[in-house]
Amino acid sequence: MDRDNLINASTFWSVIHPYKDKVRHLFFGHLHRSVSGSYQGISFSCPPSLVHQTPFDFDNPKPGYVSPEPPVYNLVELHSDRVVVHAHNFLHDSPAINSRTSQRYQKPVDPDS
Repeated sequence: MDRDNLINASTFWSVIHPYKDKVRHLFFGHLHRSVSGSYQGISFSCPPSLVHQTPFDFDNPKPGYVSPEPPVYNLVELHSDRVVVHAHNFLHDSPAINSRTSQRYQKPVDPDS
């Protein structure tokens, strides 16, 4: 995934550089894997896919198969003093784990659904 860099990074930077003090976070996507970090001092995040994820394998950046990880969407909270990015794995049906006993159990089914 790190090999999938922005092709025109210098052009992109020349556009946002004059506004660097006003840019709070860069959002882009998607790479079929969550990626976050900073670029020229500006934080960024890229959500995973809403369909399937790419295996976490730096030696094989373009595998011919997909990971069984669930689809994900991000919820972004913009506040005057911070940016918070939450990730929500939906369609995830693996057993839950009791945090006190570490025992796996099937999540309760909502009888109204």
